Amino acid sequence: MTLNSDTPYGSATLDLKDGPMVVELPPGAYIGLINDHNQSWVLDMGITGPDGSKGGKPDYKGKMPKGYYVGKSATYKVLLAVRAAGWRRPG
Repeated sequence: MTLNSDTPYGSATLDLKDGPMVVELPPGAYIGLINDHNQSWVLDMGITGPDGSKGGKPDYKGKMPKGYYVGKSATYKVLLAVRAAGWRRPG
């Protein structure tokens, strides 16, 4: 994600010590990622994610329902970073 001054960005540090967390992004609107505390890649979200920004649901405990995607971190603390997408994936 190349930073520029006219694109909205957001970031948060998430604590997974108490268990999995669900992160939802609206379809077609964002590019995002999750990295662990060691700055290792965990999961892409939005346009670059496994659902191609169709609004898929991330991880949760129990039987995996259709539409959820799993990101497994090696650390309890993770960085969530998103930016508004100015383009859409063709198709």
